[in-house]
Amino acid sequence: MIEAVVPASYADVGIRQRLEALRKVKNANVAKTIMARWLLKVVYHVLKDGSRYVPSELHDVSRSRLSIALASS
Repeated sequence: MIEAVVPASYADVGIRQRLEALRKVKNANVAKTIMARWLLKVVYHVLKDGSRYVPSELHDVSRSRLSIALASS
Protein backbone atom coordinates (compact mmCIF):
# COMPACT_ATOMS: atom_id res chain seq x y z
CA MET A 1 0.00 0.00 0.00
CA ILE A 2 2.93 2.34 0.65
CA GLU A 3 4.01 2.03 -2.98
CA ALA A 4 0.55 3.22 -4.08
CA VAL A 5 0.84 6.57 -2.28
CA VAL A 6 3.08 8.32 -4.82
CA PRO A 7 1.06 7.32 -7.92
CA ALA A 8 -2.13 8.29 -6.07
CA SER A 9 -0.63 11.69 -5.32
CA TYR A 10 0.06 12.17 -9.04
CA ALA A 11 -3.53 11.28 -9.88
CA ASP A 12 -5.36 13.29 -7.21
CA VAL A 13 -4.60 16.87 -6.21
CA GLY A 14 -6.18 16.46 -2.76
CA ILE A 15 -3.96 13.49 -1.95
CA ARG A 16 -0.92 15.39 -3.21
CA GLN A 17 -1.72 18.39 -1.02
CA ARG A 18 -2.21 16.22 2.05
CA LEU A 19 1.03 14.33 1.39
CA GLU A 20 3.00 17.56 0.96
CA ALA A 21 1.52 18.98 4.17
CA LEU A 22 2.51 15.83 6.05
CA ARG A 23 6.01 15.93 4.58
CA LYS A 24 6.50 19.42 5.99
CA VAL A 25 5.65 18.21 9.49
CA LYS A 26 6.98 14.64 9.45
CA ASN A 27 9.72 12.63 7.79
CA ALA A 28 8.95 11.75 4.14
CA ASN A 29 8.70 8.02 4.89
CA VAL A 30 6.45 8.63 7.88
CA ALA A 31 4.23 10.80 5.69
CA LYS A 32 3.97 8.00 3.12
CA THR A 33 3.03 5.54 5.87
CA ILE A 34 0.32 7.86 7.20
CA MET A 35 -1.06 8.31 3.69
CA ALA A 36 -0.95 4.54 3.03
CA ARG A 37 -3.04 3.93 6.15
CA TRP A 38 -5.47 6.63 5.04
CA LEU A 39 -5.71 5.17 1.52
CA LEU A 40 -6.36 1.73 2.97
CA LYS A 41 -9.27 3.19 4.95
CA VAL A 42 -10.62 4.79 1.78
CA VAL A 43 -10.39 1.49 -0.12
CA TYR A 44 -12.05 -0.37 2.75
CA HIS A 45 -15.01 2.00 2.88
CA VAL A 46 -15.41 2.06 -0.89
CA LEU A 47 -15.49 -1.74 -1.02
CA LYS A 48 -17.65 -2.08 2.10
CA ASP A 49 -20.30 0.41 1.01
CA GLY A 50 -20.11 -0.31 -2.70
CA SER A 51 -19.66 3.38 -3.38
CA ARG A 52 -17.38 5.29 -5.69
CA TYR A 53 -14.47 7.46 -4.62
CA VAL A 54 -14.97 11.08 -5.65
CA PRO A 55 -11.59 12.84 -5.55
CA SER A 56 -12.98 16.29 -6.34
CA GLU A 57 -14.79 16.37 -3.00
CA LEU A 58 -11.66 15.57 -1.01
CA HIS A 59 -10.87 19.05 0.15
CA ASP A 60 -10.26 19.62 3.87
CA VAL A 61 -9.05 16.28 5.18
CA SER A 62 -7.74 17.71 8.43
CA ARG A 63 -11.15 18.38 10.02
CA SER A 64 -12.26 14.82 10.63
CA ARG A 65 -10.62 11.56 11.48
CA LEU A 66 -11.59 9.89 8.23
CA SER A 67 -12.75 12.39 5.70
CA ILE A 68 -13.41 10.59 2.45
CA ALA A 69 -15.81 11.45 -0.28
CA LEU A 70 -18.15 8.69 -1.25
CA ALA A 71 -20.89 8.89 -3.80
CA SER A 72 -23.76 6.46 -3.93
CA SER A 73 -23.64 4.07 -6.81
